[in-house]
Amino acid sequence: MVSIFLVSSLWFGLETIKNGPWFLSEFISYQIRLFSTPDAGHKQPFFYHFVVVLIGCFPMSLIALKGLFRRPQFRVEDPDFLLWMKILFWVVMILFSIVTTKIVHYSSMAYLPLSAIAAMSAEEYLRGRQKWTRIQTLLLVIPGMVIGLAMLALPWVGLHPGEIIPLIKDPFAQANLEANVSWSYWDMIPGVVWLIGLLVGIYYLGAGTYRASMVFLVGGTLVSTFLFLLIFPAKIAGYTQQAACDFYYEHRGEDVYMETLGFKSYAQYFYFRKPGVTSKELSNSVDSEGLYHIDALRSWLLTGKIDKPAYFVCKIQHADEFLAKPGIEYLGEKNGFVFLKRDLINSASQR
Repeated sequence: MVSIFLVSSLWFGLETIKNGPWFLSEFISYQIRLFSTPDAGHKQPFFYHFVVVLIGCFPMSLIALKGLFRRPQFRVEDPDFLLWMKILFWVVMILFSIVTTKIVHYSSMAYLPLSAIAAMSAEEYLRGRQKWTRIQTLLLVIPGMVIGLAMLALPWVGLHPGEIIPLIKDPFAQANLEANVSWSYWDMIPGVVWLIGLLVGIYYLGAGTYRASMVFLVGGTLVSTFLFLLIFPAKIAGYTQQAACDFYYEHRGEDVYMETLGFKSYAQYFYFRKPGVTSKELSNSVDSEGLYHIDALRSWLLTGKIDKPAYFVCKIQHADEFLAKPGIEYLGEKNGFVFLKRDLINSASQR
């Protein structure tokens, strides 16, 4: 406790001495709000983080499964280390399952103890002191096949968007798939490697050859994940936000406001190279309780007395709502994003 207090005081203590207790008070209030209410639209079921860890840390989560719930003949040199890893894992998982606001990275602290327990579990299997069960195989097959088939399906969808778009009801998702993103059948290689590693690993598990199964399961995961990260993120970004990022980048350095409407994003701050918050923005971002709120800022930019032009990005299904406001000009649209502008002179422009 003393160490925690001393380390945290290097930041909180200096901040409080310099600027008073405001930041510390707001920080605590914010954490309470995250704990008790689904802040920022991140409401998920209680078991959310267990699914995240099971899928996100696959197959490590399955290898560690027995070690998480009991202590099956573990003969580690430091049993206290195993105990502390289990305590850390379960504290993180239970705490953030109770927290009402659920975001993927909240449970990321569990990855460290999970990997340690998986490594110790793997050693137990290799030394013959632990047996793989049919339930574990079932849990290995179902998510493993889903992940592998999804890797194969993504390039196929990219190559055949016309067959998928009519099946989608969301107009924004439909427009996303119209983006010009280059795909080839070679992009299925990560999925192929994943499935080969999974199926061969399961075969060796059934034969009781744990060393070979671990090589294929873990090795196949490493290689396919590496290839996936090389190929997929840039292509997925081409659908999800590239059009909006291009718009932000096009207006970088201009003395204007840039904000999203109807959805939350941080992309505009980076690609637009947004400078620090101005006094005008700050004074018009305060809600009825005297706290900073992004909705208050957006309302001012849309209807208030702004001191410079404001650009907006919204999704296609919300465009008519914002175009109905006086002085909002339609600039164009691309891949589901609609680009708007409000000048200092309130002259409405028809779409």
